[in-house]
Amino acid sequence: MSTVLESIAGLASGQVQLAGLAMIRIASMVVLLPVLGSQSLPAQAKIGLAFALLLCVFPTLPRDTAAMPDSVPGFLGLALREAAIGMIAGWTFGLIFQVMEFAGAVIDMQAGFSMVELFDPTTGESTHLFGQFLGIAATVTFLAGGGHTHLVAALAESFRSIPLATAQMEIASFLPAISALVARSILLGIQLCGPILMALLMLTLTMAVISRIMPSMNAWLVVMPLQILTACAVTALSLPILLGTFRGWQDDVFRAADTILAGMR
Repeated sequence: MSTVLESIAGLASGQVQLAGLAMIRIASMVVLLPVLGSQSLPAQAKIGLAFALLLCVFPTLPRDTAAMPDSVPGFLGLALREAAIGMIAGWTFGLIFQVMEFAGAVIDMQAGFSMVELFDPTTGESTHLFGQFLGIAATVTFLAGGGHTHLVAALAESFRSIPLATAQMEIASFLPAISALVARSILLGIQLCGPILMALLMLTLTMAVISRIMPSMNAWLVVMPLQILTACAVTALSLPILLGTFRGWQDDVFRAADTILAGMR
């Protein structure tokens, strides 16, 4: 009888350890996820969301994932590894919106809005006008396209890609994929703001020619309002293309996240 009770107690202890490791990975990922990890959400809501995701994911996890350590230091090592996996995955998914914010920041700087700062409650940081506008448009597009459900599915898929307590975390195996994704995000951000930058450049060159032809006319007095009107008009005309590119970038990030997670096995 005592042997049976000890077996049941050991099984229960192993399940509690698995649930704890899964909770650590989910919580560290939720904190950095776009939309779901917004700074405007209170900490209690994030903890509740992480626990709800744990209840949905945990029943699908294999029970023979790995042997649980008997010592506290061994379990802490596994916990740190799971937290690193969650943070890397959450940061990767966060690049979905960083591209739009980067493009908006460049537009603000060239259009003369760099002096105007707004408080963004979703990130808890100050932002500029076009950066916030493109961020809100990207968020609406993301939610309308069911991006939040893809995030939850990607979280569940991470447990199948990297079972609990089995990650190797060899940097050389997944660092090239992260570097390539960051380079692509910077390039895409420049491409997104390219049409607006070209329009502003043409406006600047035109006003420079006018100021040379008519020196008595202070052409630079009208540059600022023209820059604002040009930036707004070109952004409005190219917004459908920008959001369509954003949808494609969203799919690319999800595929890149699968590659990064596969490199952590």
